[in-house]
Amino acid sequence: MAKGMKAIKDRMSSIKSTKKVTSAMQLVSMAKLQKYQRQIIPIKSYKNLVEQHMQHILNAAKNKQTDIDVAYFRQPKTIEKIAYIVFTSDVGLCGGYNVNVLRALREEVRNNPEVEHLFYFIGKNGAEKSGFYNLTTTFALTGRNETLTYEELTDEIVMPLMDMYAREEIDAIKIMYTDYKNPLVQTPVLTQMLPAQFENTDTTKASGEPVITADTLFEPSPNSVLTYLAPKMISTMAYIYLLESLTSESASRRMAMESANTNADQMLDNLSILYNRERQAAITQEMSEIIGGSESLN
Repeated sequence: MAKGMKAIKDRMSSIKSTKKVTSAMQLVSMAKLQKYQRQIIPIKSYKNLVEQHMQHILNAAKNKQTDIDVAYFRQPKTIEKIAYIVFTSDVGLCGGYNVNVLRALREEVRNNPEVEHLFYFIGKNGAEKSGFYNLTTTFALTGRNETLTYEELTDEIVMPLMDMYAREEIDAIKIMYTDYKNPLVQTPVLTQMLPAQFENTDTTKASGEPVITADTLFEPSPNSVLTYLAPKMISTMAYIYLLESLTSESASRRMAMESANTNADQMLDNLSILYNRERQAAITQEMSEIIGGSESLN
């Protein structure tokens, strides 16, 4: 019985030690989440503005010049090879954050079995676990998620892929990221960056204020303007998606650590009850032995 009590105490001690780590990680993730939240709220508005204006510029250019001869906006006849920029985490203990991303990618591959898929992972977890989801890592940028700058992301990932697209070595570029909705909800999203889609959107805002007027002038030409804007737009969107993913990662880790702490408290309560029962049983047994011994002496 004493051995059982010691085993319970050892287990309780182990849980308390683990809880210290998860509690510290919860505090760190909360601090990071607050930092990213301050960034992501205005960035989301900027992202919507960039998408809106770029679409209107594309439409205006299409109206001005029927033949848009820009390598970045080449519309392939068939999609045979797709490159994916995938944002995952560098470290674990963030709940289903990475799993949800990799599952979504696996579903994408299953739905397009005739297409060759190239995966460019940003984050150690995605690159290491891709094999479990039948995904082949083409390139991995690891250990730098939180320090990765706009210039580094552009130079090492975005521009090489855009050059491959311009040389017709790939037929599409997609980005898989996790959209941050609120501290409790983060959703993996797969968005296509190239080829761009020309949509017949209205050229005015909801307020009636024109965004791109009918007599838009392109100097020196629509093709030149689009050639200049395309890499900047893609790089900007990729960096925004990186920040979205980092925010979602911190939120997911905070929830995971909070859940771990709650479970630890529950386990400690149960073990405490079990320990007290064992202790009470040991006391009762000792009293019975003492009483039995005294009676035998009489």
